[in-house]
Amino acid sequence: MKNGMIRIGMFEAYLERMLIRGLKVAYISYFTRTLQEAKAIASTMCTTEQNTIWLNNNGPEKRYNVVGTYKAYYVPIMRGKERFYHGVILNAAIGNELFVSKEETAGEELYEILMKKYPLPLLKWWGKPILSYALKEGLINAYSNRLYTECIETEYSLQGTDDMREMQIYDLAAFDYEALKSAIQVLFQEKQIWISKKEQRSINFSSMDEYFRQYGSTLVENLENLLSPESELKGEVDAFTLNSIRLYPQQAAMVNGVTTHLLNGSTFSIICEGMGTGKTAQAAAICESYFVQKEMRRSHKALKDIYMDESLVKYRNLVMCPGHLLEKWKGRLNARSHMQRQRS
Repeated sequence: MKNGMIRIGMFEAYLERMLIRGLKVAYISYFTRTLQEAKAIASTMCTTEQNTIWLNNNGPEKRYNVVGTYKAYYVPIMRGKERFYHGVILNAAIGNELFVSKEETAGEELYEILMKKYPLPLLKWWGKPILSYALKEGLINAYSNRLYTECIETEYSLQGTDDMREMQIYDLAAFDYEALKSAIQVLFQEKQIWISKKEQRSINFSSMDEYFRQYGSTLVENLENLLSPESELKGEVDAFTLNSIRLYPQQAAMVNGVTTHLLNGSTFSIICEGMGTGKTAQAAAICESYFVQKEMRRSHKALKDIYMDESLVKYRNLVMCPGHLLEKWKGRLNARSHMQRQRS
């Protein structure tokens, strides 16, 4: 076997990079000259839970016995007239029982995984103290408290990937839901994590209506600080009118936000809402709002002057819907917007 190559089963490939911790491989990046070889390497790793990887890297061949389930991807690469294949094998447990990260960002990565796996309302900055506690208690990467990961490179390693040497593999197999709850309880008791350092009073309410009456303004304020909405939540639409209908405050907020998003240079937006929430009305309103405000910015005219001159605002929108809904959409648009002509 040539220098810089690996053998898995009966098949050989040029190793680009491999990140391995004990019996667990996070990923393998390799090159082959044919698609059949790329598929054969991938198939061997993905269909067998126990594999032996042989490596020749400037010395005697080294053997790695690995276990796990894997996913594989491969693409053709052209260099001049020469074609070869780049394959990547990823551990299927990444994002669930394993994650790969630099030490300084590992807390944030752990937070994302815990929020995806468990129904606990965690704060993002808790990720780092939770990770420190779990490492100390042997709940994450339980083999040792010192994370040691071998990043193997060869002469075929790609440029611009030097930071991969700093990556670590974190093993979460022993850190289940009960362990997480226990960790949070201990960290609260030791005052290493908290929700707020201010004294908190209990929340008392008998119904959701009462809850929103008492705390609705605070919820909105916190959401605004957290999410940074595109436009102010004021319950009224900006700089346009609709025929025959008045939007609800949450619909107006959606229309204002999407319009601002488009006026600020975005080329698309998606309204993702449930049935009966007024998507048709909001879509018509967004179209009207966007083109009217665009004309106001261009001509510096007032809203009243723009609506008095029908030649100023002209736009065309394409509505794609099932055939049996054409007349419904046409009627709704005629009734709600200032567009005078629709084609179906």
